[in-house]
Amino acid sequence: MFRILAVLSALAGLTVAGWTVAAQEPAGPKADGARLVLGHRAATAQGRRTGLAHTSAPLIDVAQPRPDTLVVTMTGLAAAGGLPCEDSAAEVAFDLAQGVTVVAPPGARVRLALEGQLAGLFRGSRDGPGAATFSVPAEATVAGGPAAVLHVALPCRTYSGKDVLLVSDRSPVSEAVVGPGEYELTQRFAVRCSHPKRCFHKNVVTAAFGPEAGKPPEWSTLLDPTRDIPKSRDFGFRVVLRAELVK
Repeated sequence: MFRILAVLSALAGLTVAGWTVAAQEPAGPKADGARLVLGHRAATAQGRRTGLAHTSAPLIDVAQPRPDTLVVTMTGLAAAGGLPCEDSAAEVAFDLAQGVTVVAPPGARVRLALEGQLAGLFRGSRDGPGAATFSVPAEATVAGGPAAVLHVALPCRTYSGKDVLLVSDRSPVSEAVVGPGEYELTQRFAVRCSHPKRCFHKNVVTAAFGPEAGKPPEWSTLLDPTRDIPKSRDFGFRVVLRAELVK
């Protein structure tokens, strides 16, 4: 399950292209073992549209349910429909650089573990001319200086069928033993829908990797075969970074 268990105790709001990136610093007593302390952050979550297109507000949620665990979840939705006069396209794109300091007792070694999970759905046009794809692969890297320490990536997908493709991917766990110090987590992901010229209000391509925020436009749900599928709040690209002392 992708549900983030922690309740945000401290929120830092970063408005990027009209949306908010929420962040949480760890709360409660410090752990006796290894800890992850958040540092600098640079993040963007952006929707782009041309023609008959729709994007739900993309969101990057950064949370620490425990002092030794960091969870980053990227969620968003894009849809493109057919217009008689021009092509249509919609994209939601995410980019994050998060500084992390690994804190441990003097002389200790720390095992870092990084894992990625992705869940969502592609819905094709009933006439089959549209396409939904990962325009940027779902991947994350932890680096110490110029050298990459951990890396996870999930396979790219392109869907141009007429039905629904459910996506549920999970990466192998990437592990490394490191010393205390400063590291940086970078994470990126984007999905794109495109549709060529077609009769108005008749064809829709959707990439749903997050819950719909607010009421979607009427055309995006017209003849939608996925309208009865529960829109899981666990959709999105989620990365979990954990630290533990090496015994």
